[in-house]
Amino acid sequence: MSKHDSPASGTIYFVHAVLAETIHCGGFTDHLHLFCWGEDRQQAEANARAYLLGNGVVVKKFAGATPALQQNPAKYVYPEQIYGLPDAIAQVAIRSQSWLSAFGESTLKTLKKKQAQLREGHQRLVQLAMV
Repeated sequence: MSKHDSPASGTIYFVHAVLAETIHCGGFTDHLHLFCWGEDRQQAEANARAYLLGNGVVVKKFAGATPALQQNPAKYVYPEQIYGLPDAIAQVAIRSQSWLSAFGESTLKTLKKKQAQLREGHQRLVQLAMV
């Protein structure tokens, strides 16, 4: 288990992202609020930026990132939507949802998809930094 996989080394942050363009997600907006994992605020913001970029959404700036009131991923209804949450922690949180048994495998597939989008975004950020 790496340093980033240790529950003690990370915090769930509530991140407010201001987008470069207006998007439609249940309405038109250029602000999104996400839950992101990080060892510090900057890493949580980097995970937010990478996840959104992996979905083709560009962040203009961050208007805030504060530690979330709830730090136990298993207490979240959608722990797969805590971007950057280490895989082992996310899987434990998802499997701990007793009411989720019928949807567990589907939720784990959603987790994998979101993790792939996050990885793609991190790769794009590296490519942008090299330009």
